[in-house]
Order: sequence, then C-alpha cells, then structure tokens
Amino acid sequence: MLDHGSFLRSSTVAFKGRQSSSMDSRAPIVLQNPLPQAVTCISVVCAADEGYVMPLATMVCSLVEQLSADCKLRLFVIDGGITPSSREKLCATIDPRRATLEWITPSQELIQRVSHLKTSGHIGISAYYRILIPELLPQDIEKVLYLDCDIIIRGNLRALWNQEIEDNYLLAVQDMGVKTVSSKDGLLNYQTLGFEPTQKYFNSGVLLLNLPKWRSTNLAWRTIEYIENNRQFIRFHDQDGLNAMIGGSWGEMHPMWNQTPDIYRNWRNWEESILSEEIYNTTRYAPKIIHFASSEKPWNTFIHPNRDLFYHYLDKPPGPAGVSPGGKPASAAANASCAN
Repeated sequence: MLDHGSFLRSSTVAFKGRQSSSMDSRAPIVLQNPLPQAVTCISVVCAADEGYVMPLATMVCSLVEQLSADCKLRLFVIDGGITPSSREKLCATIDPRRATLEWITPSQELIQRVSHLKTSGHIGISAYYRILIPELLPQDIEKVLYLDCDIIIRGNLRALWNQEIEDNYLLAVQDMGVKTVSSKDGLLNYQTLGFEPTQKYFNSGVLLLNLPKWRSTNLAWRTIEYIENNRQFIRFHDQDGLNAMIGGSWGEMHPMWNQTPDIYRNWRNWEESILSEEIYNTTRYAPKIIHFASSEKPWNTFIHPNRDLFYHYLDKPPGPAGVSPGGKPASAAANASCAN
C-alpha cells in the first residue's frame, strides 16, 4: 500500500531534521458518514511539477478528509512535468467514493509560450498555468477553485464554494504582506496602470474563478502578454500579472480561506493588523486554509507554527486506491455527477 511518506522519501528535495509530534486537539475530525445520493460537486484545480507532487498529495489528503458528506471533489491537476510513478502514487491517495482526478497536460505550444517568463527560487513555470486555467479546463466548467500545492485544508470548502462571485473575475484574499498596489512590494507601475494607491492587492494562492468572464474578455492571454511586455515590473510572477490586469474587478473572501505566514511575521496582535479583531482572531487561530507561502516550506524549515500539521497529513495512510484495475484514475464513472 502506498503512503504519503513515500513522496517524502523519494523526493529529490532535501528534507531537514524532521521532529515527531502529537497533533492532540488540532487533529481534524474525520467524516465517516456515507455519501448521500445528491451531492455538491466542488471543482478544484492545481498545477504542479515533479518537485511539488509531494505537497500536492498532502494537500489533497487534507482536502478530501475535510469534505462534508454532502460534497464530492472533482480535482483537475495541470501536469507541469510529473513522472508516471508519481502520478500513480497521487492516484493511490484518492478515495474514488469521495473524489475524482483528471489530468490536464498543457500543449507544447502553450509550454513554449510561458517557458521564457520570469522564474525564481521556489516559483517555477507551472505557476503561470493558473493564468491559463480557463483555456485548459473543459469549456463546460464555469466555476473552479484554484489552490496552490503548499497549503493544508482545515475546514469543509462548501461554504467557500457557495460564495457568489457576481460579476467579478475572481474572489481572493487581500495579501497580508502586500496590502495595496502602492505598497513597497506592490506593483511598481501602478500609477501608469491608472490605479489609486489604496487599490488592494490580492494573493493568488487561493482563487475562486469566474471562468465565463475570463473567457469572454480573453483575460488569460492578455495577462500573459502583459507579463511578457512588462518584465521589468514583475516581481511576484503570475500574481503581479493578475493584479495588474484585473485591477479592482475582484471580490474579497474572508482571510481565513488563505492564511499566510505574514499574519505571524507582521502583526503581534489585531491592533497592528489591517483586520478587525474578530477577523484577525479567526484567521490566526481558526483558519480554514493554511498557506505556506514564501520559500520557507514545512519540509525545509522549522519556522512555521503549523509545520507539524503538514506532517500529520503527509504521514496518513491512503484511503482506498483511486486506480482502476487498468491503471487509470477511477474518475470517469463519477464525472457525470459533477455538474457545476
């Protein structure tokens, strides 16, 4: 039986000094109720290369475990260079009673189009695939939740999924480290773009996307072109491009849906933050999604206070294998129940 630890042991990443720990009261409650006949299908898309397949599997484990009994996951993985062996391991972590898995392989033309875009450190080319989600996903998908791989889910996503996007391009969380486009690490050319200095800047790690609006305005390719033509202004890769092109046409979700390390680094208490006391306390102490943003990941540092939670999911044994006898993801039969 394959387990998540096999990703850790076989990864080319050097993992440092892991310590054992007890999750105690922080361990999530596993939902054991059988699925009802009528379910809400939550469509989620991620993008990963071989270097991020281990955290992707860990994130998916936490996501499926936190789904309520009336929800089912339709997971799309944009393959940025995942080996067949790692694909098989990821499929083995999927319980087909709770989730389906569909692979998306970008065309060589698309890969070449983004291959020259700016990368740095832990940010690779696959980060830009989120911009092209409307082009890569089936055209009948009208709403999808994008999730970075370096996150852990701490609550059922149904409440987030049911939020109204209205006429916005997306819902996101205001970045806790880069609050506005005029911040020190905001958009260098915000004035040229015609933005007010107080225009909020969002983090692109958790996004609820309005795909018809993206498609009707050709936002994906316009954003790629902007990044190509404004390389000197790009610091945070796809995130800068999306903030520049979308401007104020995005809606805010509660910060508990994208808690980044900035809440620990930048603010000692709610009075120092940009949040109300209630929102600050919920985001810091009861987040629904923990995002290990920055180059300091649970597998290479002891700094993050929720590092042990990552290993809690990494070490969990997989559920029923999501691979059919023929070796294909056991997802096709369930896709009919996953209408938007």
